[in-house]
Amino acid sequence: MTRSSLSVFIHVPRDQTGPVLEKIVAALRPGGVFLVSMRDGDGETSGAYHMSYWRRDDFALCIKQAGLTLEWDAHRVNRDGDGWNTFYARRPE
Repeated sequence: MTRSSLSVFIHVPRDQTGPVLEKIVAALRPGGVFLVSMRDGDGETSGAYHMSYWRRDDFALCIKQAGLTLEWDAHRVNRDGDGWNTFYARRPE
């Protein structure tokens, strides 16, 4: 999987996160998995393209509220010094 496909969810406006996650859950088979990386931070940016930032606990809560089971998450800092939170969640059987 390429970095861009793993990180595309950062372009979803924060107020649309819940509905988009619900559509993802509906598209997954029971037991299906969802892997996503989000930029660590608060708020949103606009300009050439939209970006949403999320703190680990806040996005983990969104995942759980959408009906997914969070199996693991990780935090890393890229070479540019940007923090990223990666989440691996599963739709219950």
